[in-house]
Amino acid sequence: MLSDLVSDIEVYGTMIDLLPRYKERAEVAEIFIRRELIDAALGETAASETVVHQLDEADAKLLGHRSLLLRRFPEVFRLRAPNIPRRYWWWYLDEGPQVREEALAATREP
Repeated sequence: MLSDLVSDIEVYGTMIDLLPRYKERAEVAEIFIRRELIDAALGETAASETVVHQLDEADAKLLGHRSLLLRRFPEVFRLRAPNIPRRYWWWYLDEGPQVREEALAATREP
């Protein structure tokens, strides 16, 4: 449902805003898992440009926290499950900021 998706994206954005205060890797994992759920919901719902823009803004904020994530929570990436799809680029931020664009480009390819 679209209203649930909008709400999930708002919560995701708020969680990212709070990221500098987080102390536990489980808090970071919750952000990443919420983003996976949003990705799944996008596959089932026709999202408006506004919703997509809101998600892009939140994703950009997450990408902006890449250095903080790598410095304070490196184990999130080191302990990442080997079978996480590359389209879930947030789990691969340790490989560089380009992972988001690479994942988006891969979804556009025929």
